[in-house]
Amino acid sequence: DVAEAIAKIWGEDTEKLIGANENDKWTDADLEKRFLEQKAEIVSLNLHANHFLYGCPREEENVNVQEIQSAPATMSRTIIYSLGCHSGLNVGPDDKYPIDLPQVFMSKKVFSYMGNTGYGIGGYPIVLSEELNRLYAENLKNGDDAATALKKAKLKYLSANLYKMVNEPKKVDWNHNKIYEEATLYGI
Repeated sequence: DVAEAIAKIWGEDTEKLIGANENDKWTDADLEKRFLEQKAEIVSLNLHANHFLYGCPREEENVNVQEIQSAPATMSRTIIYSLGCHSGLNVGPDDKYPIDLPQVFMSKKVFSYMGNTGYGIGGYPIVLSEELNRLYAENLKNGDDAATALKKAKLKYLSANLYKMVNEPKKVDWNHNKIYEEATLYGI
């Protein structure tokens, strides 16, 4: 899965990677301890989301924007990226949540935050949103700043699928366009 692939990219340089697959049994308390109580330079959130929260394998347990807002962890100068659905979607407040994920991370003074404005999609082998995040991690590891890393990841992702888009349009998974367009970077 993509969490394992990203962990291999970072190797021992990894300060914090948070990922999940269907077999994980971690809870919101585990996520809070690893993400909200510790400082890290790079955080890869490979888990379910919507614009107000990150979800854990147990559906009744989540970490929402208020918990992130009040977290003791210093997030300044942190690069955070997520493949979670709608994790990068900027929306207005509602009765339950006054701010969304991009807003809460900007209020915590992260260096940059990248998330999807639509559905994050993956599969086997690593494809679509997962592949774009893997390429992004690779570029960050190679020393690119957050904006350049995303630009290069999108270009590489698009070029890997361009031949089919032009020459074999009936065989194209048009989700590639969606993936390219929805990965959104905040901050810097």
